[in-house]
Amino acid sequence: MLLLLTLALLGGPTWAGKMYGPGGGKYFSTTEDYDHEITGLRVSVGLLLVKRFLEGVIYE
Repeated sequence: MLLLLTLALLGGPTWAGKMYGPGGGKYFSTTEDYDHEITGLRVSVGLLLVKRFLEGVIYE
């Protein structure tokens, strides 16, 4: 899970940009997939700051 979290945080904007197109300041999301722990990824890009919000549900 830690590897997946690291890849999502580091590669999130690049992956979302390729899949959904460029969109600075807009939100990207993934489809709901309850078989995995991470169900959504939001990326908000500003001029001086990049904010990344990771939404997930942990199933134990």
